[in-house]
Amino acid sequence: MDRQHFIYKKRVARAALLEQARNLARSGEHAGVESIMTAMQGVEAFDDVRHWFEDWAFRHQLNRLCAIARASNASFRLRGRRR
Repeated sequence: MDRQHFIYKKRVARAALLEQARNLARSGEHAGVESIMTAMQGVEAFDDVRHWFEDWAFRHQLNRLCAIARASNASFRLRGRRR
């Protein structure tokens, strides 16, 4: 495998893992970035993207997505009880 192909595969894998983290945040099942990190511990190649979870902007993004998803889920549950 040549170097460029290796770098490309690593970037694709990194993008997929970061998108998986965002999807976990959007699920409403996690309170924040710490919970998402715990959920992703067993994912292959997580160590390659662990440093992204130290970036304040990415942490803020995940925490914000979690808050929006949880608020949306809570609102949906409340609307469902009124009927």
